[in-house]
Amino acid sequence: SSEEPSIDEPSSEEPEVKDNYALNKEYELQGKLEYLRDELADNGVILTDGITPDKEIPGQTVSFTGGTAVNTIIINLGKVYTDINEIVVAGVRVAGNRQYADVVIEVSANGTDYTVVENVTLTETEIAPGTFNMSHTFDDVAAQYVKVTFTNREYVLSIGDVQVYGSGKADEPSSEESSSEEPSIDEPSSEESSSEAPVVSEPS
Repeated sequence: SSEEPSIDEPSSEEPEVKDNYALNKEYELQGKLEYLRDELADNGVILTDGITPDKEIPGQTVSFTGGTAVNTIIINLGKVYTDINEIVVAGVRVAGNRQYADVVIEVSANGTDYTVVENVTLTETEIAPGTFNMSHTFDDVAAQYVKVTFTNREYVLSIGDVQVYGSGKADEPSSEESSSEEPSIDEPSSEESSSEAPVVSEPS
């Protein structure tokens, strides 16, 4: 007990371990869709490949241009997750005419009816000089489709990845298998004792 084995436990609970529900998932872009250079254009894979560039890197960064340009990414997570509570826009350049954007997050179960996510908290984490991960956190929502709309504040919005995370409660449905292993077999044993009760009342 003097070894304090519980020291190792927190490391297994680090938030980095969380699954990115958007990893390698299909997405669609809508909006102005004008890019700084051809090599910094989207290719249908970059924004959910899980790679976070520490600067503008062709093949890893998408750079949208236009002073007030509006661009939207819609990610199909493949199924409904019930515990989505964080969207991270990773590898964002913040330097000179490259700035983050005004962001609106919407979610949908069917890809048609979207609901705007309210009370979103933005946390900026600098991962390299001039490059940030922008974390948007909110109360758990259920969705298969996540729509993030960016309105440029400056001429260029350069982003590397869009990631979707949950609180971990989405694992509960899978526990149905274990709960199904707990049938009502145990109940009869309690009925045996309850069947003794009527006998007591018979003499009266």
